[in-house]
Amino acid sequence: MQIFHCAQCGQQAFFSNLTCNCGAELVFDPEPQKFVSGANFCANRQMIGCNWKAENEAGYCRSCAMTTTIPDTFRNKNVRLWQDAEKAKRWVLANLGRWGWFTNADQGARPTFNLLSEKTSAGRVPVVMGHADGEITINVMESDPVERERRRDELSERLRTMTAHFRHEIAHFLFLRLSSDERFL
Repeated sequence: MQIFHCAQCGQQAFFSNLTCNCGAELVFDPEPQKFVSGANFCANRQMIGCNWKAENEAGYCRSCAMTTTIPDTFRNKNVRLWQDAEKAKRWVLANLGRWGWFTNADQGARPTFNLLSEKTSAGRVPVVMGHADGEITINVMESDPVERERRRDELSERLRTMTAHFRHEIAHFLFLRLSSDERFL
C-alpha cells in the first residue's frame, strides 16, 4: 500500500484528499507519485474535485486531459457521477503510472475517454461501455452505488465497480499497444 504525505507539514494524506488537516491544499503529481507544493491545480478541481497537477496549456491534469467527452452536466446528478468516475480513473492511471504506463517517459499512444450518462437533458439514451481503437467509453451511471448494485445483481458480476470498468477497458487498449511488438505475442 502506498502512503501519501502532505508536502507542507508531512502528515499522512489520502489519495483523493483536496486539503490536509493543516489547511494546505493538496496537489498530486503523478510523475513522482506524491503530493507537491507550488503546482497549479487541474482546471477540474472546482467542478469535480480533481486534486491532480495541471500539465497542459488548457490547465488540465494528465487524467482529465484524456477525457474527450463528459456527461451532460445540465443533469445535476451527472456532475457527481462524473466526479466519481474520474476519481476511479485517476486511481487506475496512478497505479499504471507506477509501472511506467502513461508517464512522461512513456512515448506510446494514450487512450481517450468518453464518460457518458444514460440520463441527459434530452432524455434517456443507451450507453455501451467498451474500447474501440484507443477510445474508451464508460457509463457514469454506474458511479451511482444503487444503480451499480442493481446491475451487479442483474448481471451476476460480483466485482462490478468503476475501478474495475476502467481497468478492464484500459487493459484492452494496453493489449493492442503491446501486441504491436512482435516479442509480446
